[in-house]
Amino acid sequence: MVKAWNDNQDIIQEHLSGKTREGYQDQDKDKKLVLGFSIGIFIFVFLLTIVIFGIALYVLLVNWKKLPDAAKVLGLISLFFFPIITIIIVYVTKKD
Repeated sequence: MVKAWNDNQDIIQEHLSGKTREGYQDQDKDKKLVLGFSIGIFIFVFLLTIVIFGIALYVLLVNWKKLPDAAKVLGLISLFFFPIITIIIVYVTKKD
């Protein structure tokens, strides 16, 4: 996702600033796609992914001392692949 963001930085900046591309036709066949998404949807999904990752990291760090060792390992592994699963693991296995 980050690689796609970096590879298409010029198109994303043009979209965010409201500029039009030279020679751009607003037709379905001419739309630029990033990872199969239109640019606006890609930006939304990218930012949502970053926010969910941040929340999962925060939840994991705040509850680190309350987690059993297996939950710590699973939480760290799932943090980078499925951050939502990290949040679920932490809240299900934490000891109060």
